[in-house]
Amino acid sequence: MIYCISLDRTFAGGLLTFTPKLAEPVSKPIVGKQPLAFADLLQRAEAVFPTAKLTDIYFSSKPEDPFNVGKKQSQESGEHGNTQISLARFTGEVIQVKDGVKPSRADAILNQFGAAHFGTFGVTPTRILYFFVGLAPTILAITGLTMFRFSRRAELRKQKMVDPVI
Repeated sequence: MIYCISLDRTFAGGLLTFTPKLAEPVSKPIVGKQPLAFADLLQRAEAVFPTAKLTDIYFSSKPEDPFNVGKKQSQESGEHGNTQISLARFTGEVIQVKDGVKPSRADAILNQFGAAHFGTFGVTPTRILYFFVGLAPTILAITGLTMFRFSRRAELRKQKMVDPVI
């Protein structure tokens, strides 16, 4: 039997940290009304963290999906930051805010997985170490195949010496 672990951040975060799963933000469509303009939604998102740098914009494909914006505050480490703002597309109401400076326990743990995966959590010596650790399987495969080839040749030579050709 094969077991799989979901890669859903909120499920894994709750599983690893024993915290409850947050409800997914949902934008309630209003019948007969168009979603707010992109510029208006972006302006409302900017007002939540005005000094933070805009890093990501996530467009939704379904009417019930919220408008999500990623930002990086000056106190956050990492290239893109972990601050996220979700807005209702039809009303512009802020549905959910994830502050990258004060993350939940689950988000704090899961935010470290990316840095560990890409080897960007340390300074230059750590990155060099990660480079060589990443090369280790390739080096082991090459040396293993080379050793196998030489042992195979030695076996064939022994067989030729033991079994004379008649």
